[in-house]
Amino acid sequence: MKHQTLLAATIASLISSPLLATAAVAELTTSSRSDSDVEEMVVTATRIEQPLHKVLASVEILDRTAIANSTARNMVELLGQVPGVDIETNGSRGSTSSLFLRGTNSDHVLILIDGVRSASATSGTTAMQQIPMDQIERIEVVKGPRASLYGADAIGGVIQVFTRRGQEEPQAFIASELGSDALVKVSAGVSGGTEQTKATLTLAYEDTDGFDSTNKDGSANDDDDGYEEQSLSLSLDHTFANDWQVGFSALRVESEADYDGGLDSYSDSLNQTLNARLLAPLTDDLTVTLNLSESRDESESFATYPSEFNTQREMATVQADYLLAAGNVVSLGYDYYEDQVTSTTAFTVDQADNKAVFLQYQGEVQRVLLTASYRSDDHESFGRNNTKTVAVGYPIADNTLLSVSYGTAFKAPTFNNLYYPYEAFSYSSGYVYEYSGNLELQPEESESVEVLLRSQWQGVSWHVSYYETQVDDLIDLGTVGTVNTPVNFSEVKITGAELGADFTLLGWRNSLALSYTDPRDEETGDMLRARSRGVVSWALDRRFGDVEVAALWKAQSYRYNQQGRRLSGFNTLDLRGSYEVTDQLQLTAKVSNLFDVDYVLDRRDSSFSSTIYQTPGRQFSVAARYQF
Repeated sequence: MKHQTLLAATIASLISSPLLATAAVAELTTSSRSDSDVEEMVVTATRIEQPLHKVLASVEILDRTAIANSTARNMVELLGQVPGVDIETNGSRGSTSSLFLRGTNSDHVLILIDGVRSASATSGTTAMQQIPMDQIERIEVVKGPRASLYGADAIGGVIQVFTRRGQEEPQAFIASELGSDALVKVSAGVSGGTEQTKATLTLAYEDTDGFDSTNKDGSANDDDDGYEEQSLSLSLDHTFANDWQVGFSALRVESEADYDGGLDSYSDSLNQTLNARLLAPLTDDLTVTLNLSESRDESESFATYPSEFNTQREMATVQADYLLAAGNVVSLGYDYYEDQVTSTTAFTVDQADNKAVFLQYQGEVQRVLLTASYRSDDHESFGRNNTKTVAVGYPIADNTLLSVSYGTAFKAPTFNNLYYPYEAFSYSSGYVYEYSGNLELQPEESESVEVLLRSQWQGVSWHVSYYETQVDDLIDLGTVGTVNTPVNFSEVKITGAELGADFTLLGWRNSLALSYTDPRDEETGDMLRARSRGVVSWALDRRFGDVEVAALWKAQSYRYNQQGRRLSGFNTLDLRGSYEVTDQLQLTAKVSNLFDVDYVLDRRDSSFSSTIYQTPGRQFSVAARYQF
């Protein structure tokens, strides 16, 4: 896959994209608040800005400060620190990574970048490992079903990533980081504007030798698996005198990752999102928003059997929000997207579209908070799916909210599930492996309930929740005759609970989180793979003048692999320290997995071999950042 120069390629995409060529654009985001007295706002939970204390869902927010102060080295590790999230990686930096939210499958989580669906249409998942932390302004994680607002895939929840925003005050920065495995990271950005117009541009580069992704057994794959990445994000926003807003955002990431698939195996990837938005306050009570977007997910593998899979998705959304009375809003919207696939694999169908309408009410009646939404999706291949969500909340005491919610959701079959052509692979033993997609597949469907209690009292913020999710018609590999093919057959029951608390004690800021998840196949009684049953984490930090220190301890219980082998639990300790040399210059040092704990997140077993995917062990890094 040939890539142009990063900036030139992004600009060319903006000019040539048929969807964006005539569109004015703006961002679906809120700026992060550094002032603790300002109410935190959330967008993702209801598709409109809403105070956090009125959101009737479990939400985790990571603003730019939290991201910068994290002990995480990349996006996968950052999301893995969110309570309720399990991560599975296939080795070194840039390797395939899977995210499991509240026990649901890795493709049961909808990931948005500035409001744009970013998943591959063939695999159904987003390449999280290729989202650069340096380009991120804010992350909102909404747990529980959100299909009644966003459509397919939002069974376990929605994760929305907001790229960096321009500010009125001119700012610029340059940063660099050196670390274990010959890690080199460099980033630079500039932003500024006027009261009406704001813009930002950020460039980032990363290179690492990595480590051997699979077990070191003297095999032909006994080598380090390196990774290289370059990325660009930009945005432009303008507000007119009549308060209409237009703007534009883009994120483009090019990467190359080595993997253990034979001698000199590597993959070349491109991930890009473009988003255009027009916000029009037609009256004091009615606001209409138009979003036009495009995403690309391209991957080419160079190995014994080369392959290429490219997805281009074009999207359009119109949403009208009408204010009935103070605190009561009705939203009506229309969503459309079309997926196009090009590949070295000759899919029987290479294009499909989805149309949807949705309706939402959120309001407050005599202190009772209510949110209700309904959505109807019509997919070109498998027809119509209707979803709904209802949530009720009541303040049982000052600063204490009790809420109960119910929601349905669905997961659409991917192009691989539906349209993969028949293929037969012959082995030297005489065994023939046959595989084909299945046009008879139906979407996976789910029902979820959650009880949530959230409070803030005398400087202590805490929450506790209990949830249950039932997933029917789970898609998994089965057989029809002698052919291996995806089929609907499994039913899964997930129960879980979460407890979190944030407080300051003796000058130290503390964040405690406990989560319990029991995801089981109802037919066999087996736990689903790659999910830890219990996770405990404790993060703390403190500032001493110009010095800030932080630590994160995390313990995870056992999990199972695909073949039912139990993988032992483990615990790790990460440390971080920073020193503000001047108001402009900051130095940072990190140590991940301080005690060099040896643990396994994924292992593949067969009758004739086992492959253990390695984890990085102890890692060091030092960084410098200069703010102009």
